[in-house]
Amino acid sequence: MKNEGQLRDYWSKCDWNIGTLFAHDYMALNLLGKCKELEIPTPFQYVFGSIPCLFQGGRQTAESVLHPKVFYNRIKGYNDIGVSCRLTFSRYNLTEEDLSDDISNGCLEILDDLGSEEGIQNGVIVSSDLLADYIRKNYPNLQLISSQVKYSTETKTG
Repeated sequence: MKNEGQLRDYWSKCDWNIGTLFAHDYMALNLLGKCKELEIPTPFQYVFGSIPCLFQGGRQTAESVLHPKVFYNRIKGYNDIGVSCRLTFSRYNLTEEDLSDDISNGCLEILDDLGSEEGIQNGVIVSSDLLADYIRKNYPNLQLISSQVKYSTETKTG
């Protein structure tokens, strides 16, 4: 006898966001490929991570700077499966001079271009308003996400 009150729908869509980008890509991409093969809904909405560069604020996952082609292929691998990528660029004390960093801008350019090509909205997790404004102006296809480490302030007047 079937007791519907005790059954759980294990085929409902998962909506995980995991910090695997540039750290455990091989395992995550294999899992996503297997889900696609078995016609199981993609369990990740997005993955996040970073490489060592000026804009990242200590939440990097890659041990070294990746060649631009390797960086491109990692992002494209996720985007091809319908998973967006988010860079954790959470350094809060950036200056105007820092915004010209070649490695950081190269990452943003690839992320911005791939998202627009694949119909995926890639994004950047930021804690600096200066960086958010810079990204909004120069990389319009990227979604901006406020970092959990972003400073919150209240201003009282009067």
